[in-house]
Amino acid sequence: MIVASGRTGAEASHVGRLCSRFSVILVTMALTAGCARPPVRSQRVIYDEQSLRDRAMRAAEGRAIWVTRWDYKTPDDIRRIVDNCARTGFNMILFQVRGSATAFYRSSIEPWAWELTSSGPLTTGRDPGFDPLALAIERAHRKGVELHAYMNVFPGWMSQKYPPPEVGQVWTRHPDWFVADRQGRKMIPWDRDLSPQKRDYYSFLNPAVPEVKDYMVSVFREVAERYDVDGLHLDYVRYPDIGDYSYDQVSLRRFREETGKTPDEAPDLWTKWRGQQVSEVVRRIHDECKKIKPHLMITASVSRDPLHGRDKLMQRSLEWMAEGKIEAAFPMIYTRESADIARSVTEYVGYGSGGLVLAGLKVPGKDPRVPTDQQVTDDPRALIEQINIARLAGAHGVSLFSYGALFPNHKPSKLAKSLAAGPFRKLARVPLPSRELPTMAGQSKPAPSAP
Repeated sequence: MIVASGRTGAEASHVGRLCSRFSVILVTMALTAGCARPPVRSQRVIYDEQSLRDRAMRAAEGRAIWVTRWDYKTPDDIRRIVDNCARTGFNMILFQVRGSATAFYRSSIEPWAWELTSSGPLTTGRDPGFDPLALAIERAHRKGVELHAYMNVFPGWMSQKYPPPEVGQVWTRHPDWFVADRQGRKMIPWDRDLSPQKRDYYSFLNPAVPEVKDYMVSVFREVAERYDVDGLHLDYVRYPDIGDYSYDQVSLRRFREETGKTPDEAPDLWTKWRGQQVSEVVRRIHDECKKIKPHLMITASVSRDPLHGRDKLMQRSLEWMAEGKIEAAFPMIYTRESADIARSVTEYVGYGSGGLVLAGLKVPGKDPRVPTDQQVTDDPRALIEQINIARLAGAHGVSLFSYGALFPNHKPSKLAKSLAAGPFRKLARVPLPSRELPTMAGQSKPAPSAP
């Protein structure tokens, strides 16, 4: 033993023990002061880097659930939502915090959503006294689940009961930002209370207006900057699926300047041009938010048929996947037909150029917001079968719509218990797409020809 100068061996040994204990205390303090538990997202795995055994065992599989803004109103609701999802085996909660250009989080851009404080738009802008997104993130991370901010992109307002002008919501602050029909008339929301024969439906902001593009990017960038979300999930990232829009003066002028044509002279080019406006917003959201937080997963709900999405909704989702601007597409395959699920998953996997595909499936049950002819079977076994079909077709996971049907009044249904005991029995990590995504659409497999 080397003895310190002026000390006996016993004294030196005692000092050594004290130093060792002190070192342990310092390390413990450092871990406590820092991040003792690694972020949930640190457990993600590149899907293509799994072994065949791990793929067969579903060691990495997206298990997402859509939680709508109608599923919560209080902090206790949020805690129960997260706890239920974690216990059932979900690893991604898509937590809606933006519906129709109002915020379910503290925003300096958009007013507070009225749904948190009353049953009508008159309280738009009223502070609910808590921050739903912050609370959901903290709870989800504590429970080992990723929390993705689920945000409608282009809907600007829903209902013909309008927000108070003084709160600065876009419906009254920027009426010229909304899409217009062939007569140049601003799109009015559908309101079932006024027209029972119609469903409620949003009025859309116009993707072709440059100020709308800037505004949308700023909204998403604010969430990326202020909140420790694991991802941003884009919904309604398209033109409306009712009517024919948008024939406003800005769109018509820009289209003529860029093509020399009118929509009637070049209808296919008009469709493609409008799709490019939507795609520009997606690209900018991806690029600007990734600069702030590179770990963010940018995902999107998309049409179950990519060609229908491209040609009717101006939603060019296969291009976004090929360019790596979304890490995962969530085709909304709300159907009774097993063949439709297999077909949709196969198309997205085959033409998605390496991006992930999470099959969007409808939880059985009656949903007052869904037309009767689109309701899926009430048999709980059907969803288990659909999950298995999506897996066999090559999906990298599933996403279920929605929380309220699976956990009525926050109580796990028989189906929720079946998921926990069946296909979600073993926990799975969240997958990521291959690091080497193609840079051009169709590089790995020719995509359907664009118009």
